[in-house]
Amino acid sequence: MPVKYVQFVGFNSNTTDKLLDTDLDLPIYEQHLSLLRARLANDGDYTYLVLNDGTQTEAVRVANHGGFLKLLRGLEDTTATSFPAGTCVRWEITPSAVRDIICQMECCP
Repeated sequence: MPVKYVQFVGFNSNTTDKLLDTDLDLPIYEQHLSLLRARLANDGDYTYLVLNDGTQTEAVRVANHGGFLKLLRGLEDTTATSFPAGTCVRWEITPSAVRDIICQMECCP
């Protein structure tokens, strides 16, 4: 099955622990992780999320790698940053998401 971008309109959570700038696992509530796993059910499926603690923002890609969700940090001209517990994690339409949506249409080569 091909790798594909999956939108997740309305997804919203918070970090449950501190997220270091080198972390690749997303520390959010288990019920929200379960929702992400269900939405990104196929190996390679991914979506974009935005982390915001009120002072810093980081765009990330979360992808299913063999059943495990892993982050790609510092996208959309943001920098991988450390965030405190309680940081807002939500789905937003990003320029990369728009590009990926367009490129998954049948009209693209």
